[in-house]
This record gives sequence, structure tokens and C-alpha cells, in this order.
Amino acid sequence: MDLKEMDTLSDKDLLSHWYYKTKSSAMMNMLQLYGPFDSVYDIGAGSGVFSKSLLSSFSVKEAYCVDTGYSEEKTVPYQSGKIYYIRSCSKINSKLVLFMDILEHIEEDSDFLKSYVNKCQSETYIFITVPAFQFIFSGHDIFLGHFRRYSKKSLLKVIKESNLILLEHCYLFWLLFPLVVFSRLINKFFIRYFPKTIKIKSETKHYSPFINTLLSIIHKLDLLFFKKNKWFGLTFVVLAKVK
Repeated sequence: MDLKEMDTLSDKDLLSHWYYKTKSSAMMNMLQLYGPFDSVYDIGAGSGVFSKSLLSSFSVKEAYCVDTGYSEEKTVPYQSGKIYYIRSCSKINSKLVLFMDILEHIEEDSDFLKSYVNKCQSETYIFITVPAFQFIFSGHDIFLGHFRRYSKKSLLKVIKESNLILLEHCYLFWLLFPLVVFSRLINKFFIRYFPKTIKIKSETKHYSPFINTLLSIIHKLDLLFFKKNKWFGLTFVVLAKVK
């Protein structure tokens, strides 16, 4: 979760926000067949919202949130476990590593991923999410500092170059895809031809309890089929393993 978006949503809002709840549920749905996991390294963790979800609803007891954007390193009790907020790590001892919407921020994404893979033990699971489809790259991506959005082909190429074994891959948020495609294409048109009329900003925002609950319920349908969805969605999801 990008630190820039913490200016928009509080920590409490993040945990209950339909988007992060759906993505957390998808993560745990996919990982449950490969666990249990006692600890997790969350690379580019930001607020640590996904680590907090694992500590709240999964077997994880220790989360190492790694982010160069932290102003200080600290240890915080959370639920029945602990979160270690650290700026870097030289070795990864956990059997689970998260890269939640981080590779798109890195110009040399293969080298970045490989540098962390080299710190892992054999048989470590690597869970990755990235924004999907370059043709809907928009002001939202520009605001967050994204270098790209990914296709299935482009991310699987990064996985191969990082010497990982691919286990599962799919798209998430397929229900919203048509609406967001339309919105993003309109946004790109105005950015190109009427740049002064558009403010470059994140699309992440606070929703009323009713709308947030409604969107959470709607996306339960997304979660029923997401692992079989190999065609389209706003997020591309990969689970891989270190050789």
C-alpha cells in the first residue's frame, strides 16, 4: 500500500476499505493451500495493511514490513503478534514474502525482485500483485509514481527472469474492469488534450459505510471466481516459489 495514500485514508479506513478487504481476502484465499506461515516479509509495505490482515485472520504471528519510506524503525504489538517496521533487510528467514503493488514503482523491476529472491531460502513463497493493462495507465498511476502497468506476459517474464517457479496466476477486480476502463480512457483524453482541466491524483478515496459495504458484498462474487480468471481485471496476481 503506497505511503502517499495514507494521506487519504486512515489506518482504520484502510482495513475496512472494500478494495483492501477484497485484495486481502484474495491473498489469503490463495495462500491457505500452501501454509501455515508463522511470519511474513512485506516488501514496500507502506502502512502494512496486508500484513495486518494476515495477523488478524491467518496463522501469521510476526510481520516484517520493509519500506525505505519509513521515518523510523520500530516494533509494534498487533493482535496477538508483532509488526516490525524496518527500512531494509539483509536476509529473509520467512517462508512467505509479499510484493503488494510494489514492482510497478521500480524501473528495473526484474533486478529488484531478484535481489530479494536471493535473500530467501529455497521453497519460500512469493506473492505478488501489480496493476494490470498498460492501456489504462492514467493520472492515478502518475500520481503514485508508477513506471508501468502489467500484462500477464510482462509479469510472467519478470517471474522467469527472477528464477522463480510459477505456481498460480490470475486477474482480480474483473467486475469493475469495464467501468474503470471507460473512466481511465476519458481521463487520458483530457490529460493529453486539456491538461489544465485535470488534477493528477490518486483515485483511492473514503466511501460512506453504505457504499463501502455494498462494494464489499459485490466483490464477494469476484472472489468466487478470481483464481480461474486468466483474462482480465484491474490487478494481476501471481504466486511463485523460490527454487
